Amino acid sequence: MLVLATLLCLAIGLSLGMLGGGGAALALPVFVYVAGLPAADAVTVSLIVVGATSLVATMGHLRHGQVDARAVALVAGAGIPGTLLGAAFTSLVPPSVLLGAFAVLLLGAAAWMGFGKIPAPRPARRWPVIAVTGAGVGILTGFLGVGGGFLLVPVLTRLVGLETRRAIGTSLAVITINCVAGVLGHLGHASPPLAPTVSFTLAAGLGAVAGQLAGQRLRISHLHRGFAILLGSVGAAVAWRVVVAS
Repeated sequence: MLVLATLLCLAIGLSLGMLGGGGAALALPVFVYVAGLPAADAVTVSLIVVGATSLVATMGHLRHGQVDARAVALVAGAGIPGTLLGAAFTSLVPPSVLLGAFAVLLLGAAAWMGFGKIPAPRPARRWPVIAVTGAGVGILTGFLGVGGGFLLVPVLTRLVGLETRRAIGTSLAVITINCVAGVLGHLGHASPPLAPTVSFTLAAGLGAVAGQLAGQRLRISHLHRGFAILLGSVGAAVAWRVVVAS
């Protein structure tokens, strides 16, 4: 099953490279149901894999001038305290509740992406609104091990006023920072296996490079619709497993 989980990490990397997020939405169920890791350890492994993969993808977007340093500082600066706060609660929550919350988040994100319009840049909002949003995404990052990219890209377009591809690159940079904070917050609460984590990270990194190259050529509307279907499918599967297990 570890081989299958490693292959699925390629898809996680592809998602991060193309969309600037969504990879962690796939990572947690892969590490729990395919790799067989305990939920708390799976959250930590997810943060490591997604953080390292986002860093790889960010480098590619930097070369294309698609990372807004001011937005990264603002959103990540607000997100780090939220990430540490969320991480503190993960070990206190039963696995069924953790995975149930994760399923609800995925289904909500799928509905938002699948039925809503593709985010269009708008004039930037006031910084307190952006900071509060960044803190909220940070809490989700620490608590559920999700990078928050599927929320960050719409936030960066609608609240910060970035165009979509620039929002994707900026999202990846924010995810990288948030994941580092999340890993630090989970130290002492979990013991992720070293060798599988390295294999997962390398596979996801390769996927991110391929996804970043493909994302420059594909229409954003097609990426959003396809990914919404994927998120909804994974969310429904996780919800079903939680219900059956209970």
